[in-house]
Amino acid sequence: MQLSLNLIFVATIVASEALALATSGNAAASGVELSANIKRHHKKRTCKAKSSKKTSSRIATSSSGSSSGSVSSSITGHKKLGLSWTYGNYMDINLFDNKAGWRYNWKESDNTKSNLPYFPMLWNDDGSRVAAWQKNVVNNPSSVTSKTIMAPNEPDVSSQANMSPEAVCSLMRKQMLPLKKNHGFKIIGPAVVNLEGDWYPRFVKACPDVQKEIDADAVHLYDSLASTSISRLQKWHSTYKRPIYITEVACHSFYITSKAPQCTGSGMANSFYSGLTKFVANSDYMAGIAPFGVFKANLPDGVGNFNRLSTTSGTPTNLWNMITSLI
Repeated sequence: MQLSLNLIFVATIVASEALALATSGNAAASGVELSANIKRHHKKRTCKAKSSKKTSSRIATSSSGSSSGSVSSSITGHKKLGLSWTYGNYMDINLFDNKAGWRYNWKESDNTKSNLPYFPMLWNDDGSRVAAWQKNVVNNPSSVTSKTIMAPNEPDVSSQANMSPEAVCSLMRKQMLPLKKNHGFKIIGPAVVNLEGDWYPRFVKACPDVQKEIDADAVHLYDSLASTSISRLQKWHSTYKRPIYITEVACHSFYITSKAPQCTGSGMANSFYSGLTKFVANSDYMAGIAPFGVFKANLPDGVGNFNRLSTTSGTPTNLWNMITSLI
């Protein structure tokens, strides 16, 4: 029965995508130039972090409905919708955080005035980052009220954490596993963007001791069709068997293919986010989703501004309101 419902759900999404594509028209007609050689995440973190460097399922997630605020993850007990928040107190987070269940900022600490549970991230093994991690997390575990920590950001990307599987294993073993053993922290694994690449299989093979302590995986999705993203998530879960957090997602294709045409406007974006958000809300193994786009200025890396969750004045966009109505 569950398989049949999933097939019906995906078929509905595919039909919706076809309508969105027809409405938006092709990229050439809309004046959008496509390239198969767009660099992934080039210098994207300059607005997020001050650094030159840049699976068996033990925990299920509940999906008791799709009304706003009703869907939560039993990884943390919080709502599934997350905020990737970079503005600190320079923007009013209270306009957003009442609809979300958790937040992170790609860093080891945060002083934003919000009651929303914060997940610190050990972005990579840079000395300054490790020192900040030890100061704010290792030596002050009681400050991490969410009791949830995040492993490196895109170690499979040279312009991001840029770490080998073995290096991530070593870093997590030293800096994260003791927090779980001694303080009961939950661990979200390293966030990868190339779900089909060989980095993660090598990571799994490199450190079985670390693997058994990871509570949930993290992935980044830059697609234009929800059906494509859902297929990738289903394949990932069937392989690694752990709950999944989508810690970055946007309607944008960095590598254009027939299954990943460029996202050309709000029509395609709304279809993409609608289908994917509903899937996350109603899938037991999907632990959370944090759309990429709480920015007052233009989105980085050429990602279309129709992905933005904030207006230039700092208020929620219609896209944010739509997403929050679905999860």
